Amino acid sequence: MYEVAIIGAGVIGCSIAKILAEHDIELAVLEEKVDVAMGATGANSGILHAGHDCETGTLMAKMNLEGNIMFDSLCKELDVPMSRCGSLVLAFNEEDLKQLEILKQRGIDNGLKEIEIIDTDRLYKLEPNINKNAIGALWTPTAGIINPYELNVALMEISKANGAEYYFEFSVSNIKIVENSNNRYFEIIGADGRSIKAKKIINCAGVFADKISSMVNDNSYSILPRRGEYIIFDRPTPVNRPVFQVPTKLGKGVLVSPTVDGNFFIGPTAQNIDDKSDKSVTVEGIQDVKLAAMKTMRDLPYNRQINAFSGIRAVPSTGDFVLGESCVANFYNAAGICSPGLTSAPAIAKFICSHFNYKKKKSYLTKRKRIINF
Repeated sequence: MYEVAIIGAGVIGCSIAKILAEHDIELAVLEEKVDVAMGATGANSGILHAGHDCETGTLMAKMNLEGNIMFDSLCKELDVPMSRCGSLVLAFNEEDLKQLEILKQRGIDNGLKEIEIIDTDRLYKLEPNINKNAIGALWTPTAGIINPYELNVALMEISKANGAEYYFEFSVSNIKIVENSNNRYFEIIGADGRSIKAKKIINCAGVFADKISSMVNDNSYSILPRRGEYIIFDRPTPVNRPVFQVPTKLGKGVLVSPTVDGNFFIGPTAQNIDDKSDKSVTVEGIQDVKLAAMKTMRDLPYNRQINAFSGIRAVPSTGDFVLGESCVANFYNAAGICSPGLTSAPAIAKFICSHFNYKKKKSYLTKRKRIINF
């Protein structure tokens, strides 16, 4: 019998596992894929957002700002490369400038202290290779970039080293609530017949979180899958930091951004789809990425294109992250984690774990060393 079972081993589930594994409990992490970071985390832009995008007062805004601040110490502990390179949102006309003013004020209202609108002289000193028809930009120096799947692996390794037990290829098919005179617990049944018993469940199942919740009769939200397509290029990168365009209702728009490995990408698109497993790359989607990216940078080196890929974001019907204990006792949601989910991950983990009062272990690992790629 486990004290806690986490369903989903993406960056959210493994962030929670890292904290809980430092406590004197039996902890299980269940993942339907063969490894971590094979859902939204593995096809993520890898941006640490500063905190001006989310509506003030939402959990998204709160977790974004808190999570961003936590990454310096987290990456140092886990030996994960990160760059505080800042980010830019470009304005190409007067209407865009008005939107930048709105974003700036929202950032201030959210608690962001370093945010300003800069002129073209400063903009082109920061990014000399972008198109010369921009008329200004929103500059946030606290934004950054990180390798999302390397972070996910690091979180898994440190939590496993501290006692968390991982079950891969465990596709949850049903959850039974078992009550008897002695106790109450969940029996989590896998599609292959395996079963796990746990007193508490934390649901971090990404686009399938609503399906998991419905298994215990929590139908308080639904998840809309939104596919985003990317193109990734070989080194060198023509930009020094993520360069955004003014966001739309579907998201932050197509950006041109470096990675911590020194190459760069453009994307993503934003297309609402029906199939939560549809990670196809389409001719239309790639054309949309190229067309949108031309607004930022016209002469992109498509002869150095490495690959095209897509990821699926979990868009919640509530319009905000779904966090905390559900209507079902001892069943907790960390669901609807779309952008800025990666940035918010350590803060979400801290928030979820604040619901528990477990005793810390006398001894546990706090640092992890990565394997260097030559």
